[in-house]
Amino acid sequence: MQEDIQVQHRKPEYAGFWLRLGANLIDGFLFGGVSWVLGKLVQGSVVETALPFVFAIVVIWFNSSKYQGTPGKMCMEIKITDLAGKRISFLRSLGRSCVYYPFLLLQMLGFIYSVAAFSAGNSGEALIGAFIFLVCSIIPLVGIVMIVFTSRRQALHDKFPIL
Repeated sequence: MQEDIQVQHRKPEYAGFWLRLGANLIDGFLFGGVSWVLGKLVQGSVVETALPFVFAIVVIWFNSSKYQGTPGKMCMEIKITDLAGKRISFLRSLGRSCVYYPFLLLQMLGFIYSVAAFSAGNSGEALIGAFIFLVCSIIPLVGIVMIVFTSRRQALHDKFPIL
């Protein structure tokens, strides 16, 4: 006796702004806490300088692993997939991260430059640093706001066809 097996295809549910924010807050506390502790343990060494890069690689790995997301995304039941719903590769995860990390790095450098120039009493240089900070804040901000206004709740890095 042969039974008919019906395969139910569910439309993927895309994580909205608040779920992603919750996941990012969890990751921020988790990775930030671990980074702070490790930074104190290896303070003043080359390892301390490498920590942000190590954590970036860890996040890229989590996103492409069997978990399909960071611990924060797992807590919020968010999985990172390609358009077909499959797990993404490490290289694709790296590409997604490369959309934002350069802007975040420049944003941080602009802020540091602005504070250092202001502390030195050079208001003109401080304005340049502040301008760099603001310009580099716009792209990630636009990427985040896109989640609210796109039908699939996609951020900027989700819109690149190769990512």
